[in-house]
Amino acid sequence: MMLQIYQSARRVVVYMGEQSDHSELLPEFFDTVIRARRVFDSLDKGEEYVEPEDLSRSMGTLRKIGMPTSNNIMWHAARAFYGRPWTLRVWIVQEVVVANELVFMCGGWKLPGSIVYDAVIACMLYPQLRPFGDMSYTQAIAWNEQAKGLRQLFRIMHARSVKLAGLTALLDLFYLTQRCKATDPRDQVFAVLGMAQEATQPALGPNYREDWRDSYLRYTEYLFRVGLGLRALYLSSADSASASKQNGEIPSWVPDFSFEGNLIWFANDHDEVHGKTTAGGHDAPSLRINMTLRTLTVQALQLDSIQFLSHSQTPQQISDLYGQILQWRAELEELVPSAQSASAEETQDKICNVMLCQQELPDLELVRSMIWSADPTEFSESLDGTKLFRDLNHLCGSRRRCVTSTGLLGQVPLLAQEGDMIVIPIGAAVPFVLHPRQARYQLIGQAYIHGVMMGEALQFDQIAKKEIELV
Repeated sequence: MMLQIYQSARRVVVYMGEQSDHSELLPEFFDTVIRARRVFDSLDKGEEYVEPEDLSRSMGTLRKIGMPTSNNIMWHAARAFYGRPWTLRVWIVQEVVVANELVFMCGGWKLPGSIVYDAVIACMLYPQLRPFGDMSYTQAIAWNEQAKGLRQLFRIMHARSVKLAGLTALLDLFYLTQRCKATDPRDQVFAVLGMAQEATQPALGPNYREDWRDSYLRYTEYLFRVGLGLRALYLSSADSASASKQNGEIPSWVPDFSFEGNLIWFANDHDEVHGKTTAGGHDAPSLRINMTLRTLTVQALQLDSIQFLSHSQTPQQISDLYGQILQWRAELEELVPSAQSASAEETQDKICNVMLCQQELPDLELVRSMIWSADPTEFSESLDGTKLFRDLNHLCGSRRRCVTSTGLLGQVPLLAQEGDMIVIPIGAAVPFVLHPRQARYQLIGQAYIHGVMMGEALQFDQIAKKEIELV
């Protein structure tokens, strides 16, 4: 009913709360950010041209683009705004996406939704315009909710701009709201149903007499039944750190739609890796659910098992992460003797590919130089060095390096253990790590295993298709 109310209203006012944390400065901040983006967009691409991301957050640079200096209270006001609880609530998605006219109100000011959206886009396009900047690891944790709020506000405002409501599959809406929160965990699925193409499907009707675990299982069973099982499995494999999965409240193959942690994956429906890797070939997947036992039977190639794992470490400072490049490289170099490499050059190529997880980055030679440099910080002054480091941190920082019992090198989830099995479901883009549970297995997450990501394992003589039961 609320969806129809929002659709019928001439104007929807989003009330962000009372004035606090210098929120009275936000209209000026949004206007400044939008003007600064125009400066970036209009830079001449002549001989002296420098990409915007190459500009530092120094006071001189901020003044140059018309932004407040780094110690200005406006940055605090913006962080507090993006961190307001509203930005991460799942029920607000429909009011933003379907409203005919959207107005934001906070304390004593009102702004058209288009102004807020333009400011959010500018922040997402250019790191210098984000109110987070360079920070210590402790600050990064403290500001995590604010950063999530900015990203989620961008996602739902973008969904509004492309008129997503009613035209989108339910699973895509789950991707849109994967970091949202709800007091009742059932609302993580019920709150988006009205906007989905499948809104009228009887099997998906909201039922608040049903336990939330049964609701998640029911929605997942529907996705598998209509041929979206592999896509649902990508989503499920990204939230294995969920407490609900760790304590057995829901099966490991069922997405925890209420999970608020970091989703760790190589392949999903919005990731560049998906479609570029074809580890499981192009045949249709074979996936069968037993609702009574709450198990999923998957036809897969049983590739190998993890023999050795690197140690996982948490950096203390974001600036220290450049040193992590050396650490990740050293971990792989230590594992290489157990792997199969014919020469030093082949070893370097293999280590680079594993650290990059076969992703196509703009300047591979610069990547190689940074990975094999004795001091990766020498690249910190350049745009490419900074951006490539961020890419490496995304790929390596939330994973562990491994070598399998047959000498294959790769990266696996932090929860992986030595002895865990690596399988490739038929038709899947990537391998998966499974933990043995008696005669069944628990889904741990996705893996990058060098040498099998393009379907090579389908030609291995010693590997056959096998039915594997997940709990």
